[in-house]
Amino acid sequence: MSFLIPIVFFLCVTYAIKAGFDAIVRYRIVKEGVSGELMESMIATEREQRRYSSLRWGVFLVAIGVAFGLISAFGWTSVTPGAIAVIAVCAGISQLIYYAIVRQKS
Repeated sequence: MSFLIPIVFFLCVTYAIKAGFDAIVRYRIVKEGVSGELMESMIATEREQRRYSSLRWGVFLVAIGVAFGLISAFGWTSVTPGAIAVIAVCAGISQLIYYAIVRQKS
């Protein structure tokens, strides 16, 4: 279980750097006196990206859950090429579903 410590540490440091960078960019934008119209469009774009990110992860996690359900239904108890193929196919299908949803909304 101790192998998780460096992984979690890396994720936390990465998130902290991203949050700091975003704060610096926002501070500079406000300091430069960007027009309200441009600021509103930037906020709307960021909100839309977050929503699409949530959609992508939601579809992906549901597909992976279905894959593990199929693996359990088939009775596979060890890692086999068939099990890996089921997970890969479900992950690929989830990305295609996400692409279709986003393309339809555009």
